[in-house]
Amino acid sequence: MDSADYKKYADRQKEKATRKATANKRAIKKTTKKTTQRSVLLLLALPLILFYAVITVNEAVFRIKYIPSWFEIYSCIGSATGSDNTKSINKADFGSVSLKDGEVTVYYFDVGQGDSALILTNKESILIDCGEKEYYGRVYNDLRNLGVTKLTAAIMSHPDSDHCGGFANIINAFQPTVFYMPELSADAIPDTKVYSDILDALDDNDTKV
Repeated sequence: MDSADYKKYADRQKEKATRKATANKRAIKKTTKKTTQRSVLLLLALPLILFYAVITVNEAVFRIKYIPSWFEIYSCIGSATGSDNTKSINKADFGSVSLKDGEVTVYYFDVGQGDSALILTNKESILIDCGEKEYYGRVYNDLRNLGVTKLTAAIMSHPDSDHCGGFANIINAFQPTVFYMPELSADAIPDTKVYSDILDALDDNDTKV
C-alpha cells in the first residue's frame, strides 16, 4: 500500500469513526430526552396516584369522614356538569325558607323510583328516606340549598336501596342527631353493602339509633 492509498484508507476510517461518534451522540441525546419525558410524566402522575390511593384506601379501610368517597367526588362532578342524577333544584326555586314558630314545611326530593322528603321547621330538619345512592348528590345539594348543615333526625322507612341507598353519605355529611330505622328480625336484616355502610356510618358518627 503506497502513501496515497494509505491516506485514502485513513480518511475512510476517520470518516467512519466520525459517523459512529455522531450516531452515538444522537442515540445518547434521544435516550436522555425519553428519560426526561418519562421523569416529567412520572412527577405529574404522582399526585394523581397518591390521590387515588388515599381515596381508595380510606373508602375500603379507614373510612375517615373528612375524606370524600369516590361517589361523593363523582356526585360533585355530576352536579357541576348537570348530570340528571345529581342536578338539584336551584336555591332560588325553593323560595324563602325562613319559618316562624309553629310553621312546618315539607319538601319532596326527586330521587327516581324511591322517595325522599324533608320536614323543616325553624328549629328542626328531619329527612325521611333518600333514594338510591346515585341520587345522593341531588339530595345533598337540595339540603344545602335549603340551608341545612345538620339534620335533627333522619328516618329510614325500610332497608330497600331505593329508599336508603344514600344514607351512609347523608349520615357522614349531615350528622343527624338521631337515626330512626325499623327493628328487624335476624333473618330479615339485609346482607347488602348499602345496609352495612349505613351501620358503619352510624357507628363512625356515634349517631343515636
